[in-house]
Amino acid sequence: MEERITRRQFREKLNEILFNFEEPVLGYEQRCNEADNFLKSRYQQIIDNKIIGRMQATSLDEIRHHAQGVKLQSLRDLGIKNLFQLDQQSAQLRNVPGIGEISASKILMALKVFKRPMESDLRISADPSEWSKDELDYLRIAQMSMLLSQTKNENQFKEISELIAQSRNLINTSSFFSWIREKNRREMIQFRSSLLQYFPDQKLHELYSYLKSVCEKSNELNGNEVTNINSFLENWRFKSAEVLSFLDSRTIQTQVAKKTYIGDEASVPILLAQQISDFQVDLSGFKALPRRYQLFGIKFVLVAKKVILGDEMGLGKTIQALGVAQHLKNIDSHFHGLVIAPLAVLDNWRSETNRFTNIETFVLYGKDKKNKTEEWINRGGLAITNFESLAALKEEMNYKFDLVVVDEAHMIKNLGAQRSINSRNHLEDADFSLLMTGTPLENRGEEFVNLISLVKAGVAHSLWNLFGDVNYAYRNASKFRQMVGGIYLRRNRRDVLKELPALVMADEFVAFPEANRGEYESCIRAGNLMGARRALSIGSISTSPKMAKLAEIIESCRAEGHKVLVFSYFKEVLQNAASVVGNTIPIDGEISHVSRQQAIEKFQKTSGFAALVMQIDVGGVGLNLQEASTVVIMEPQFTPGKESQAIGRAYRMDQTRKVMVHRLIVVDGADQRINTALGAKERIAQLLAGTSELSDKTSEAVNEKSILNEERARLGLAS
Repeated sequence: MEERITRRQFREKLNEILFNFEEPVLGYEQRCNEADNFLKSRYQQIIDNKIIGRMQATSLDEIRHHAQGVKLQSLRDLGIKNLFQLDQQSAQLRNVPGIGEISASKILMALKVFKRPMESDLRISADPSEWSKDELDYLRIAQMSMLLSQTKNENQFKEISELIAQSRNLINTSSFFSWIREKNRREMIQFRSSLLQYFPDQKLHELYSYLKSVCEKSNELNGNEVTNINSFLENWRFKSAEVLSFLDSRTIQTQVAKKTYIGDEASVPILLAQQISDFQVDLSGFKALPRRYQLFGIKFVLVAKKVILGDEMGLGKTIQALGVAQHLKNIDSHFHGLVIAPLAVLDNWRSETNRFTNIETFVLYGKDKKNKTEEWINRGGLAITNFESLAALKEEMNYKFDLVVVDEAHMIKNLGAQRSINSRNHLEDADFSLLMTGTPLENRGEEFVNLISLVKAGVAHSLWNLFGDVNYAYRNASKFRQMVGGIYLRRNRRDVLKELPALVMADEFVAFPEANRGEYESCIRAGNLMGARRALSIGSISTSPKMAKLAEIIESCRAEGHKVLVFSYFKEVLQNAASVVGNTIPIDGEISHVSRQQAIEKFQKTSGFAALVMQIDVGGVGLNLQEASTVVIMEPQFTPGKESQAIGRAYRMDQTRKVMVHRLIVVDGADQRINTALGAKERIAQLLAGTSELSDKTSEAVNEKSILNEERARLGLAS
């Protein structure tokens, strides 16, 4: 039966809805637009101010490097001392006595070069202590804009927008002449009835309360009161990654020329790059906003299918792998993914998967791993296991998976090892295979190509055929870069996380430990370099200069409330260091999985000073410990990747403070020789793995035998 209602009654409820909802929503959307416009203009203003500051700090004499033959005395006579003052007078240059047409043109061309944005001009640090007032305002408004955008994507806000649109449409179509037509009137009344049934008074009240709360929150965020600014600063450490990801996804990047390297995005073949650009990734249900480079990485894996992701530590390789898994789950609800990782990071994979995806997780470790495997095969989801458990599940794992991920893949670089053989079988059978490692090259380029062979055997054979001994591939790095561009992707922190605070590396040279001289020389004579290295570090504060230096660092951090990571290869050094730190247990390969996780969680949750003392092979991989801002390396490592991995536990995405790294080195001994060799090896690693100039011709690094021989010669010891 047709509802009998007058036009006035018909419009009255709709006008009430519009009165309650339309103006607040329009105001909210206006605030969104204002925030967007503010961000665009303020970012450019920040860049302009940095360029001005740089030019004010640049002496007039610098113009000679770009404008040769120009006489500057006439400019000095006008009181021009720096490039900013010169730029201010640029329109009058041709009228300055002694500056002719040619010189003026040279100067103007040089000024254009100086006024181009540099990397430092584009960088806004994640460290609040480095912010200008403009940068503080910019980031505070960025957080507000992010929250406003997130709210607009909430279901309740979308419902309100739909309610307003439908109500406004009914008001606009219910004109007098339309109303008097019976058919039109009947359709409008029926549509209104359906609308109000979907939005009864109780739901309208709930939506109004929600909208009121949203508007009040946005007003609070928009305030300039000191309390709001202080609140923003207090919460910055927890919100920084999210805010910076939001900015990264919206800011049009100003391009700055930079050098290419092996594995960078510019190395990706043109056809593959176009396919990546065109690929539509489905991240529905994914609870993280990927950075621009992370989205490229996700699509790179999905398009190329079998690849190595070698991003530097701290760039979110796990997020990218989970983005791949989420896409595959979205297109196939019975998705089966397998993550193979060291035992120490299984919990991290489980928690990150639960945090960022809607994929069910199964940790295949412990007594019930076989039952868990059967449950996973039946239900689908993401299984997470370690190398040792994988070997024990050979029969249960007889299955073709959609995705196989190997984390810390440098651990399977030895192709003859059982863990490598077990991993290879699953990598070959999977539709998508992903090796993840921040250090694809450790001692030799051959090991890097071994990893390549696990995902694309044909490319590895081509490299072996072309180079023979691939340890010397750096001699034709451009060719190497071209050949691996379709399967290897590596981005560096300095290129994609420009906001990272400063990283300060300090080599702390200490005296030789006389108490251990006899043990040290005996080890050198016997060819025991590991024992000699250990002898340089062990002892108490009174007998070991390294322990005394560690105590000094710890006391300073304790006074300032900083968190510290202490790394050593040697267990006895860890015990000594734990005694110096106090109230901590060393994390080494023998500590139980539960005790390790408890120690890490205690460190993360403690307010103020805390310290973790860890064996570098155990704690130096796979952990997110950006709460720390000080890292101590008790002895230089013989493998460069170990130190960079350890430092990367703290110096990574989400870090909002300057990170200080103390490398403790005994003068006149094996420490100092290893430190020299480490520098050479690091240059080779950078060349092949992606951070060095391609023209570098560094020779092969010094090995352990040469260090022992040099020390024997220095000490006058017979071998």
